[in-house]
Amino acid sequence: MSEQLRLSESNLPDYLRDLGYLGSDEAVSVEKAGDGNINWVRRARVADGRSWIVKQARPALERFPEYRVDTRRIVFEARYFALARDHDAEHICPEILHFDERERVLILEDLGDAERLDQRLARGSDGAGVGTALARFLAAVHGATAGDPDLAARFDNDAMRRLHGDHIFDLPFAENDFPLEPEVADRAASLKT
Repeated sequence: MSEQLRLSESNLPDYLRDLGYLGSDEAVSVEKAGDGNINWVRRARVADGRSWIVKQARPALERFPEYRVDTRRIVFEARYFALARDHDAEHICPEILHFDERERVLILEDLGDAERLDQRLARGSDGAGVGTALARFLAAVHGATAGDPDLAARFDNDAMRRLHGDHIFDLPFAENDFPLEPEVADRAASLKT
């Protein structure tokens, strides 16, 4: 891959104009969309109510730049959204509006300003309805794809699997300076003793 275009709040509007999402004189606001732990993720909004979620995979992880993972991870994400969308009766998955494989940019339908599930649960709200809908969705995707002999080859994303496995099973318990949430660090310390 040649030098990657690095999107930013300042050049994202021009990128969207070049793709035809914005008129030449149309103003757009750009804001963070979530924490962006792995990818650069922004919401772009225009005054008439249109908005998009724009994700870009970069070699260094967004929140943890000391970790580098192949940018093909967003290729696998785009493939998953395309596959899962066909089995999404409850409209849980956003629609892919554009995928720029060369620049590793994924433009998704904006599903709105819904409260994040982790924040909802942290304030004591019941997440059972969300969990049930998510379980139905995952069951539909699994039911439609189980036994597909070509599926594993289309999603050969071992680098991210290893990173997630390390993050969950190794880093919390190893001596390191990885920035753990205080609750996780306390629980890991308790388990170590």
